[in-house]
Amino acid sequence: MKKLLCALFVSVFLTTALAGCSSDPVSQQDTSQHSVITLEDGTLVNESFNQETMTTLDGTSFLMENVNTYYTSPEMGFGVAFTEPVKTALSNNHFEMFPVSPYALYGFYLPDAATNAVMEAEMDEADQIFLEQAFCFAGIFRLPAGDEQAAEEFAYFEEFFADTQKLCTAFDADYYFGSNTSYSNDGMTEEEKAEVDALVADRENLMKKTFIFPPTEVQGSSFEGDFSQFETQTLSGETVTQDIFADYDLTMVKIWTTWCNNCISEMEEMPDLKEVLPEGVNIISICLDGADDLELTQEIVDYMGITYPTLLASESLNNCALRYIANVPTTLFVDGEGKVIGEPVIGVPAKSGEVVQAYLDEIDRRLALKQ
Repeated sequence: MKKLLCALFVSVFLTTALAGCSSDPVSQQDTSQHSVITLEDGTLVNESFNQETMTTLDGTSFLMENVNTYYTSPEMGFGVAFTEPVKTALSNNHFEMFPVSPYALYGFYLPDAATNAVMEAEMDEADQIFLEQAFCFAGIFRLPAGDEQAAEEFAYFEEFFADTQKLCTAFDADYYFGSNTSYSNDGMTEEEKAEVDALVADRENLMKKTFIFPPTEVQGSSFEGDFSQFETQTLSGETVTQDIFADYDLTMVKIWTTWCNNCISEMEEMPDLKEVLPEGVNIISICLDGADDLELTQEIVDYMGITYPTLLASESLNNCALRYIANVPTTLFVDGEGKVIGEPVIGVPAKSGEVVQAYLDEIDRRLALKQ
């Protein structure tokens, strides 16, 4: 249920525009792992997004091997390395980072009372309950020059946090750190209060653990795999092979993970899409980490009203197709023989409320390619 809270928050704030930026570095120095730029005020930023090593504002370089020690994505233009209080809250299932791609990142503390209240609420009430009972203690914002949508989001960011500090100007954008210190501890255990107090006291240190780099727009690329020969299981335990595609002109394949905020966010509109699919078109999904936690995966699927088949990763499915997946969510369109038609759709193709039409347009394009 913790993972579901990501979707509930993202559905309020999600934006889909991606922006690329350029920069004029003042000076540049090479490290053994990657290149770091020193701005005029002495601030250190990363010349580019690096999958192995990044440097934070306080000059600390860290290895990006353990995904539980930081949060970022290439299109954001920034990230944050987790400090010890954050790691403690994370290990106790009380912490989540919520991206508002590609501009902002919000850090929330989730007491058990907030989780339980959301679990018991109707879906249309869950967002508000969550925002009222969870504590947003920190956030980071990238404000690109001349971006009106970002400016609107930033106005909300400033309103959301009691204190907002400018970190630097780099890559044609201003970067900010926001924090809150006051929170309601009603319903919190003594252990939870101690965790939150530690997070609040550590906010300056967390701010220094921000790392900045020029954002990179996620581009679709030619998909090298296919679904012509595989065998796997569905979430309900049924055996599935490539024959799942045989009775349809086109099958939309949604590839996701339980930890992907945007994957879960767009799921809310998938039942509506299923109802209006053209004749001869089907939809299925593949949860890459579903086998790791079948109960959580089933809970997400049920909560979002997903009735189409959800497949689990397998060795044969990985060998023919999944090893070519670099981002989630990724949506592929597959013909009756298991061949991928057209380019993948990487990410969510439209803002909330417009996802169904965006995918219908993509389906029309793929059907046209088959003619």
